[in-house]
Amino acid sequence: MEGRRAARRAKAALAWGLVCYLAGQLAFSTMRYDPEYSARLEVLRARRAEDPIVPLRLLRSPVVALSSTALFLVTATMFSITVFVPLFLQTTTGATPTQAGLLLIPMLIGITLSTNLSGRMIERTGRYKLFPLAGLTMIAAAMVGLALVVEHPSRVSTGLALALFGLGFGMVGQVLIIAVQNGVDRRELGVAMAVTSFFRALGGAVGAAILGAIFAARVGTAGTGTIAVGAAGRGDVISAVHTVFLVTTPIALLALLAVIAIKEVPLRGADRPRQAAPPKEPSRSQPAAAGTAR
Repeated sequence: MEGRRAARRAKAALAWGLVCYLAGQLAFSTMRYDPEYSARLEVLRARRAEDPIVPLRLLRSPVVALSSTALFLVTATMFSITVFVPLFLQTTTGATPTQAGLLLIPMLIGITLSTNLSGRMIERTGRYKLFPLAGLTMIAAAMVGLALVVEHPSRVSTGLALALFGLGFGMVGQVLIIAVQNGVDRRELGVAMAVTSFFRALGGAVGAAILGAIFAARVGTAGTGTIAVGAAGRGDVISAVHTVFLVTTPIALLALLAVIAIKEVPLRGADRPRQAAPPKEPSRSQPAAAGTAR
């Protein structure tokens, strides 16, 4: 008896779940999804909400908007290095995957050095705009250098260009985050950091997709859909990587224009000298020294 009751309950639950599923599918099929309409509703809701997840006034801030744009673009240039340089080295110089990965060390050393040095100088001077300007200029120069040496592949010349790229990149990402933190209210620091992190991630995804499509279009694909990088395709790989670097150069220049438009605001408290602690007043229970000494 218990077994039959359990079977009946299972069948009833299954039937009810099927009915709910079909009803949901019918309701969903009758709805018309309009991305533009949904976006308008989201903006309207954010305007009327008392405490929205992403305040629209924050997105209208020039510092946040321009810094997010620059971070979006500069992250796309970063992916052109980490994705295509190892493939280029393996195909043209005969480097193994391990060697190609180790050849990125000059870039990492450059990022570490420039990040630390720029941070110390910003702490001393309270000025930060000069560093992303210089960094993006160095990134653009590095991309042009990589595009020039790609026709005559060399591990040494590639390493030097990567070191220059790393020195420039280290003066951009973290410094722009400092600019955002310095340009928004302290209560909105968390939201501002989330916005910049979102645009950095989005820039990496979009950059990898677009540059990958350009690379695949220049190289060509085999019948199985894999990139043909055999001995016969060595010239195609060089041409494809050359195109990728040339496309990445104006992206870095666009980021440079965005940083130029940022209005530099001195860091909070950077120009304020430290005040000496006020002298302690004598307590009421103890008479002052001047009054007691006669």
